[in-house]
Amino acid sequence: MVEPVVAPVAPVVAPVEPVVAPVAPVVDPAALVAPVVAPVEPVVAPVDPAASVDPAAPADPDAPTGAPEAYETFTLPEGMEMNNEQLEVFLPIAKDLNLTQEQAQKLVSLDAAQKVAAAQAQQQATDDMLDEWRETTKTDEALGGANLPQSLAHVNTFLNKFGTPALRQLLDDSGVGNHIEAIRLFAAAGKAMGEDGVIGSGPVISAKKSHEQLLYPNQPI
Repeated sequence: MVEPVVAPVAPVVAPVEPVVAPVAPVVDPAALVAPVVAPVEPVVAPVDPAASVDPAAPADPDAPTGAPEAYETFTLPEGMEMNNEQLEVFLPIAKDLNLTQEQAQKLVSLDAAQKVAAAQAQQQATDDMLDEWRETTKTDEALGGANLPQSLAHVNTFLNKFGTPALRQLLDDSGVGNHIEAIRLFAAAGKAMGEDGVIGSGPVISAKKSHEQLLYPNQPI
């Protein structure tokens, strides 16, 4: 038997160690998907079943369900009286709409409130106008200011002669007696009467009254 000439060659290269060590995960996989938005609380509170209304529950038998056989007297603000003509127009409409007493009363109250507001606005406008007339007369260059007492004396000279109680009442109630044009006319006529020597036969105005009282007899001074 022939022996091998060359002995088996042992491996020259040793096993290669891995050059790069295994990389450990930088980020914890469990932290990659963290919730971005906090859980939303429910906006609507859960409905309490005990508080729900049973649609099959019977209605209050005493509650009004429509127009009564006859409406009771409606309530109006103090000092206001019902307009019977308007009431006769309103009642059939309320019946036709099947309004209960309470519903009809709400409409009556609304109408009354609107009328009160309109009356107050009209009264305020009238008061403002009269105040303007008075102020214009008092500050007029020719008749007002220091000349106002003499102007009013001329006015009364004319009214005492030709005016009647009804005319004075009209001038007072309407406020026209405070208008500068009325004062101008009466003052000119009274002055002309004095210059012509005409003496009024009516009552003489008390000298104790101020010119404001003569101009505004119904106004508190």
